[in-house]
Amino acid sequence: AAFLSAAGLGAGGAAAPRWEEKPLAPRPLAIWVTRCREFVALCIGAWRLGLPIVALSHDLSDKEAEQGRSQQVARDLRPFALLGDERAQELW
Repeated sequence: AAFLSAAGLGAGGAAAPRWEEKPLAPRPLAIWVTRCREFVALCIGAWRLGLPIVALSHDLSDKEAEQGRSQQVARDLRPFALLGDERAQELW
């Protein structure tokens, strides 16, 4: 959570939403890293900051389906940031 917050990806001290008012869902943080300890740490840190996440794949055997899913996530969910290695730049 400290790493994400230091990178300016926190909720900025915003109050928790009042769900009875049916607010719009916040835009997610897209994570495109290998599923490992760092992935789990990023997810837990984002959740501690109140950020929803969407995990993107880069290891599917069907690369066309993988690219289509990434494009759909970008178009429909409009993540506010993408965390990944240097290969993540090829997504958007």
